[in-house]
Amino acid sequence: MVRKIVRELKTFDNLYYEVCNEPYFGDTISLREWETYMTEIIIDAEKDFKHKHLISNNIANGHKLIPSLRKGVSVYNFHYAHPPVAVSQNYHLNMAIGDNETGFNGTDDAQYRMEAWNFILSGGAIFNHLDYSFTTDNENGSFKFGKGQPGGGGKTLRSQFRILAEFMQSINYINMKPVGNNLVRLNMGENCSIAGLMDEGKVYALYFSGKDTICTGLTIEINLPAGAYNLTWLDTKSAGETAASLVNHSGGWTLVSSPVYCEDIVLKITKDNIVAEPDQRISIHEAALDGDLGQVSEWLKSGSDVNKLDEDGRTALMYASFNGHSALIKSLIQNGAQVNLCDNYGRTALMLASSGPFPEAVKILLSNNADPDMADTEEHFTALMYASAEGHIEVVKLLLVHRADPSLKDVDGDDAMTFAGKNGHEEIVALLKSFLK
Repeated sequence: MVRKIVRELKTFDNLYYEVCNEPYFGDTISLREWETYMTEIIIDAEKDFKHKHLISNNIANGHKLIPSLRKGVSVYNFHYAHPPVAVSQNYHLNMAIGDNETGFNGTDDAQYRMEAWNFILSGGAIFNHLDYSFTTDNENGSFKFGKGQPGGGGKTLRSQFRILAEFMQSINYINMKPVGNNLVRLNMGENCSIAGLMDEGKVYALYFSGKDTICTGLTIEINLPAGAYNLTWLDTKSAGETAASLVNHSGGWTLVSSPVYCEDIVLKITKDNIVAEPDQRISIHEAALDGDLGQVSEWLKSGSDVNKLDEDGRTALMYASFNGHSALIKSLIQNGAQVNLCDNYGRTALMLASSGPFPEAVKILLSNNADPDMADTEEHFTALMYASAEGHIEVVKLLLVHRADPSLKDVDGDDAMTFAGKNGHEEIVALLKSFLK
């Protein structure tokens, strides 16, 4: 069964394998032995694959020192890893450390927003939130849960997680490391914690959070090398920004003050006039797939063609669209990315975005003249067919508003409504019927 799963998912580049959930309860010796065995099965099943998937093991609730690396394991996941002690304990392993299950900390957005920012800005690699607004009857995440639920979630919290994701895309975090104790000092009386990453002398990302419910400002001392710096304070709830600068800083400690904020705030510091160089180990296409806006920007600044094709005929815009990286899609289009180019299979950026739950990405592409009726060269699927088959009703609505033709058919004579019906998406079927009248 495992070998079949691995074969079937060979071409999927948006997943990793976690072998066992919480193998530290029950017969832990047998569970670990089984986990090791199944890890070896996955490794063997992929031995001839050009692109292999990452494999993860679930280590503990909270935190635990990992005594040594496990063969074939690249991701070490923890549950309820707040505060993020698991990261500092195991950062020396130079492996991905994840907080891949949350909960049992109330239902308020602030608790899980702070957990996410603290974990990632401490050097963590993965944050997965258990969102209790998704149920079997509310697959769009609209369930209104009460205070008795063991965890939180909802549209508002998801929008705040997006702010974190887009912030990380704006910095070259691959070259950054957790900040030390000699970078930031809090003034007397400041009641907050600090997590941060830095590429010393170039970029600093600092996250400040506290338990106080009173909105206030923050004054810190920060130790920077000599130079000029741009400062941006980011509101973690609204994505609002407040800019400031340090001009002709002579080096050493200096005072910096934030705007008034509630609960938490982020400070990004970038040295002025830094000429960035792209990481040659990461292609512009790989960076776009990851949503790494900083790395893609560096490639473009170094002269890379924004419409450069890889071996599959795909552009950076196509890869960014496949994973719905809205901020990066905007940036690529602003830098001249052509929205209607096709890959070797005739698929466009709009088709790739429409196959996922990414209405914002689809909206941006359509607003920049993406053609909703182009069809791929293999099956003659359109963006509307992809969205209808996958059940992404908000994407379907956007495509229809932009005059996507629901009557178009693939090579087998099936239209978008047929795909929606086969997969049980009755709401989409009804919507398409109304447009076919």
